[in-house]
Amino acid sequence: MDKQALERVIAHEKTLGDTGFIFRGNGQPGNNTPAALAEGRSQLLQADLEKLGKVEKLMQTRFKTGGHSYWLKHRVEEAIGEYVSNGELIAVCLHLGFSYLSDGSNCRLYDAR
Repeated sequence: MDKQALERVIAHEKTLGDTGFIFRGNGQPGNNTPAALAEGRSQLLQADLEKLGKVEKLMQTRFKTGGHSYWLKHRVEEAIGEYVSNGELIAVCLHLGFSYLSDGSNCRLYDAR
């Protein structure tokens, strides 16, 4: 996944940030403000592209059928040996053409290609 692909995903998904989707009522005070969303989107734009490439490869092979984003994030972290944010995982999956059903800041990802 290159920088332009990441920017396209973020431009399309208006509430996607580094921690996942920002929404009202998520139990995290201040996390649903415009400032928090802007900060989360900025952090996601600064993602390590090499790491996103590793995530992309795994999602195309080992986890190609999808699953719950938070569960997948942890499986991917175990596989590559480094931290992956929920937003990074979701961005890669959306770039690959996965569809999703919202589940708070997380989502259920499935390969609808």
